[in-house]
Amino acid sequence: MKISHRNRWKSRGRWTRLTSVALVALVGTALVSCSSDDDAASSSSSSGGGAFPVTIDHAFGSTTIDSEPQRIVTVGYNDEQALLALGIKPVGMVNQYPGEPDVNRTWPWVTGPWGGTEPTVVGSNPETTISVEKIAALEPDLILALYSSIDKDLYTTLSAIAPTVAKDPAYGDYATPWQITTKTAAKAVGREADGEKLVADIDKQFADARSAHPEFADQTAVIISVDTTPEFYAFSSEDARGRVLGSLGFKPAPAVEALMNGEFYAPISTERLDLLDVDRLVVIGNPDAAQAVRNNPGFQQLDVVKNNRVVYVNDDQAPQVGAALTASSALSLPWATSQLLAELTK
Repeated sequence: MKISHRNRWKSRGRWTRLTSVALVALVGTALVSCSSDDDAASSSSSSGGGAFPVTIDHAFGSTTIDSEPQRIVTVGYNDEQALLALGIKPVGMVNQYPGEPDVNRTWPWVTGPWGGTEPTVVGSNPETTISVEKIAALEPDLILALYSSIDKDLYTTLSAIAPTVAKDPAYGDYATPWQITTKTAAKAVGREADGEKLVADIDKQFADARSAHPEFADQTAVIISVDTTPEFYAFSSEDARGRVLGSLGFKPAPAVEALMNGEFYAPISTERLDLLDVDRLVVIGNPDAAQAVRNNPGFQQLDVVKNNRVVYVNDDQAPQVGAALTASSALSLPWATSQLLAELTK
């Protein structure tokens, strides 16, 4: 199976680094207000209601944003979608699906918010091609790396270009819940009330789904990703995709969770496909991959398959429900949830 960061499976490579000397030569003197208190414990703002300056604590210290940002670059996997949900178009972002430069602005849930704007792609996933030169050339006044794996070295490098906000200190790489990412982005741009409303509205959508389908609470559910081999990867209930199932009311499968060992995914061998015999199974994979899975003899023997309790959703081919679940942003979740719920309740 081709492993790529867009699905956040095995590849967790660090971002390309530049030395401080090279950075100084590249961007010259930059204005930035950051502290380096590595003992920061939570993300917080020194002022509310859109007032500036705003100070946000994160994994590498704290960052102060002196005034409302006008040119924002996002280097987190889905950070640009948090901004789009707030009505802000970043000038630069990473490309989630390498080799598909237009995908950033053509997902069904982002087409409207982008409105034809073409951001500069400053890197791609897996996270090995970020270009500090491109970021510096955009002259940003804020860099967001909220849902990312940037390390302290790259954080320092980016902070010399513009105030940079990294992931929440309470979570690992690509593990910050969408609620926190949304609220942190909203604080950074002085739109805290808008961020709170976005989160409340989506939480209500999930609550309404749980109320309409109380039977979900008695069912175990697992979400997996597959390819044409086929190979099977199950996602943890703490992964963004797994959290969607939990938000709909489903219970995690203990036997699958036991495989995670602190990771967000676990490979499932063809000899242990019995682990996927849960009450509901969601399969992310484009049509050719889904067909390969259906043709697998071991998969065909599962009760969840025999009883038609499997939902197949496309990844990056229309309708791109899998990609929307993978993004799990304030922008993609309303669309993804309605699509997934329709499939689950057929």
